[in-house]
Amino acid sequence: MADPRPPYQRGVGGDRIPRWRLKAFIEARDSGLTKYIGVTGHHDPEVLLAAIESWPLDAVLLPVNPAEAIIGGFMDRVMTAAMDKGMAVIGMKVLGARNYIAPNLGITPELLIRFALSRDITTAIVGCSSPEEVQQLARLGEDDRPLDPVEEARLMDLFRPHAKSLAYYRGRI
Repeated sequence: MADPRPPYQRGVGGDRIPRWRLKAFIEARDSGLTKYIGVTGHHDPEVLLAAIESWPLDAVLLPVNPAEAIIGGFMDRVMTAAMDKGMAVIGMKVLGARNYIAPNLGITPELLIRFALSRDITTAIVGCSSPEEVQQLARLGEDDRPLDPVEEARLMDLFRPHAKSLAYYRGRI
């Protein structure tokens, strides 16, 4: 994806990025100033996929939740490309800023965390808004039981009719 007009490199989404910016990250990693270079994407899986395929990255932060499993893009194409390159895959938006939690439907933080940890991710980042939530979620993270097929099918059935609107961070889909 190189732009023939130096000193620019064609970036993700077609933007021209000065070569020195990416070079600075690589030099920082190579000199020991940082251990890893990562990228995150919330809106468009194609943009994140282009970054993974074009840049020398170590990690990717992407949404991992039932809505994304239904919509596709991040959890199938981007995650697979990252794993194929040996990158760390970090899940985010696991609870959907607490918007996905619906105890009356059986959708609990525990279920959503188990969903995320059932995926082939390195770790998950789960947002918390209080010290009590941090403690609760830490306890939930100790349960390493993957979802069984019945639990997963039920969860997906609950999300399926609303998946696009539940992926609020993507903007319009």
